Amino acid sequence: RLDWSPPDSSGGVAITGYRIFRGGASGALNKLTETSGRAHSYTDQTAANGITYYYSVQAINSKGAGAFSREVVVTPSAAYSSTNGALKPTEPICVLPLKNSRPTSQEN
Repeated sequence: RLDWSPPDSSGGVAITGYRIFRGGASGALNKLTETSGRAHSYTDQTAANGITYYYSVQAINSKGAGAFSREVVVTPSAAYSSTNGALKPTEPICVLPLKNSRPTSQEN
């Protein structure tokens, strides 16, 4: 799961969502998804265990998109739980504190 904090400032306009980016190498990120509303977390259901991913988050509002957060590097691994003495894989858990910069105007 990705977790982040809202930006310190939103440019005086409410944040309407966040864009989440993921890639296989630093600086080579593509938009994975976009959230709406005030969510400050996202679970990447498509991340495969044992694969290294780079993530970044960007706040958005009616003025445009903010700066990218710092990249974080994650390699998910299977968590195991015991049921009747047998080990069972469960969903990978990735908790990442991210800090965003404020959205800025994209005027031409």
